[in-house]
Amino acid sequence: MNWSIQATQQTPKKLVVILVATVLAAVAGAVLLRSVWGGLMAIVVMMFATAEYWRPAKFELGETKARAMAGLSVTEMNWNDINTVHLFEGEILLSPFKKDTKLNDTRGVRIRTTAENREAVVAKIKEMVRPNVRFVD
Repeated sequence: MNWSIQATQQTPKKLVVILVATVLAAVAGAVLLRSVWGGLMAIVVMMFATAEYWRPAKFELGETKARAMAGLSVTEMNWNDINTVHLFEGEILLSPFKKDTKLNDTRGVRIRTTAENREAVVAKIKEMVRPNVRFVD
C-alpha cells in the first residue's frame, strides 16, 4: 500500500510564509555578505530546511516493513520490530517500545493519513503486525 501527502495542499498559507522567509533570507545573505553567493546560499539552506513542505511525503506499507519518506528524511521499521501502535488524529506512530516513553518522539515511524485512507491504513497495519502488538488511541 503506497500513498503520498503534499503538505502545501493541507496548509497552503505556510507556503507563502516559507517563500517570504526565503526571499528575506536571500536578501539578508546577499547584503550582509556583500555577495550574490550569500543570497544563493540562503536560498539553498531554506530549501533544505523546508523540504517537507514542498516535496510530497511518501508512505509505504510493504510486506516486510513500513516506510515514511518526508522531506529529506527516510524512516522505516520492520513489522516484527513494532511493539506499540499509537493512533493520533491524522497520524499513526509505529513504535518499537512496549511501554509509553519520552523516546517515542524520536523513535519509530510516523505515518500520516488522510480522512479518505485512514481506515484502510489502520486495517493494513493490523494485518501486518504481530498479534500481541498494543494499539493505543
